[in-house]
Amino acid sequence: MKLKEIEKLRRARRIINFMQEGINPVSKEPIPSDSFLNDPQIIRTLSYISLVLSQDIQESLEENKSMNNNITSGNKKEGKNIRMGYENINRAIISNKINKFQSTDELKKLAEYMSRNELPKG
Repeated sequence: MKLKEIEKLRRARRIINFMQEGINPVSKEPIPSDSFLNDPQIIRTLSYISLVLSQDIQESLEENKSMNNNITSGNKKEGKNIRMGYENINRAIISNKINKFQSTDELKKLAEYMSRNELPKG
């Protein structure tokens, strides 16, 4: 869930909590004692709605955290695999195991630079 949607849920929960406590969420004044919002069944219902909103907020936060962790760990794994692939290619080039490039000194230099994570100059 997007952060904007989580903020909407929080705002809705805040409004419900005000009404549950007998406070007008707009004016912040006490709700009149003869209002239907002071009926025990309504208060219990508002309490339940607040609880559901809290659970939705918590689940959304955990879902966002889980997605962020998956993206981060996926990037680390992918980066490691790419780096290992480059290192294997570099070793093969440096040790002349790739016959096609055996005679090319420039590719060997490039492989050496890449294995040190440097860019060749010039």
